[in-house]
Amino acid sequence: MASVRRGEIRIIVWQVLSFWFAWLQTASIGATSLASGGEALIVKPSWVFAQQKQQSPIVLVDVRAAADYLSAHADHAVNLPSALSFNDGKHQTRVAPIAKVARLLSRLGLKNGDSIVLYDNGRLKDAAHVFWMLKVYGHQQVYVLEGGLPAWKQQGGGVSHKPFSLPASQYVPTLISNFLATKLATRLAVGNPHVSLIDSRNAGEFTGNTSQGPRAGHIPGAINIPASTNLATHDGLEELLPVAELRRLYQQIDPADKVITYCNRGKDSALSFLILMSLGYDVSVYDGAWPEWSAETGLPIAPKE
Repeated sequence: MASVRRGEIRIIVWQVLSFWFAWLQTASIGATSLASGGEALIVKPSWVFAQQKQQSPIVLVDVRAAADYLSAHADHAVNLPSALSFNDGKHQTRVAPIAKVARLLSRLGLKNGDSIVLYDNGRLKDAAHVFWMLKVYGHQQVYVLEGGLPAWKQQGGGVSHKPFSLPASQYVPTLISNFLATKLATRLAVGNPHVSLIDSRNAGEFTGNTSQGPRAGHIPGAINIPASTNLATHDGLEELLPVAELRRLYQQIDPADKVITYCNRGKDSALSFLILMSLGYDVSVYDGAWPEWSAETGLPIAPKE
């Protein structure tokens, strides 16, 4: 009798271990963790499929324009156009204010504890800006789908042409100021050896040959790493560079530094934010961006080169 019981126990232990090993394999499929030991923030469709297979609750959020969403979107995805992640009126480069975000996310039916996967057309910038907005307002579990809807379709993800909605919720955003750099914080960063400024605009804007602001040039001490250099086209899809190449791209940035990114409107700097956060950097986005900085004549600029 004892030997039978020992045999039954061994079988049960083996079944438990086998299930656990299988779960670990499926849970890690398609997860891109750029920071050693860090959480994956940029995921592939295979990761979402694995989560769904394990019946892990995932909320898909399509951040494209409403017309694009209605033409075709991932099954059971709600629509949050990235344009709504910006402020209205005079300060349109800035992130949407907390009251607007509370109304918007509550109307969509999102909850504070949701695991959210954002996707766009594959270029990542729109999804990155909504990602940054959600991080600024305290959302913990938020990810970006690499390759966007094109990758979703290519890998066999379900597509719908009918709008999908969730019951309204009561989302309560909480401002996390570490992710948002003000004009004052950015001014204090100039000349600070422990803060790295990254200009995510293109090279022509950085050197001052062109400008979308009243003055041309860049914030003194900033390093130009255009957001577009994080991506490459492969088989018709926009994809992140391999991890080793991304690390080389940012190798001049001291991992111990505080990092502030900026651009013209917020999308390029948000993409840089997403990559740098994935790499393990302490990073924020200068919300006023180049239009605000260049309009303030009392603020220093490095002039045209």
